[in-house]
Amino acid sequence: MDGTNGSTDLPPVKEETFCKYVLYYEMNNSRVRIWDLIILIPNALFVLFLVVRFNKAQLKLRATSSPIFLTFYSLVWGNVIISLIRCVVSMTVNAAMPVGGTIDKILWVTVRFFLLATEMSVVIFGLAFAKLSFYLYVLLLALLDSTQAVGAALLTWGSVPSGLCVVDVTTWLYFSLYTPLVYHTFLSEFFR
Repeated sequence: MDGTNGSTDLPPVKEETFCKYVLYYEMNNSRVRIWDLIILIPNALFVLFLVVRFNKAQLKLRATSSPIFLTFYSLVWGNVIISLIRCVVSMTVNAAMPVGGTIDKILWVTVRFFLLATEMSVVIFGLAFAKLSFYLYVLLLALLDSTQAVGAALLTWGSVPSGLCVVDVTTWLYFSLYTPLVYHTFLSEFFR
């Protein structure tokens, strides 16, 4: 956004850097941003993984009386489908236009809502039925959040453009690998 429509959503990095380029560059003026594509690919691969294992998962879920596994499995599917929808729609709308920008923001908020709902569920169920894998999950998220906070601080207070790269990488890790992490931590052992 260039601020000509009254928007103040300018990125905090003024100069052109590779990490800013990844966020905003549209490949061949196709509205397909590199950022959306690098989030879409791992999510699409994870959906393929879930589809391949769907029948076995369905049988295991029917055989258990615990609603926790079904809840986590539903959250995993919901997260990955919403993320795919966000990527595809973001690739088809023009985010530089007011309507396209609004749609893009609504979709990002929706994805974030689903991921936050999953985080809250994981903490609630994880504390009740804690295993070593839960503590590893918590440690990984704490490291990711701490690293992102450092990147944001560098970007905001230090005016260090490399802070944007730290924020980009941690954001990509979260939006691309969080759902598979939940699956691996809480469901993979159950579905063996």
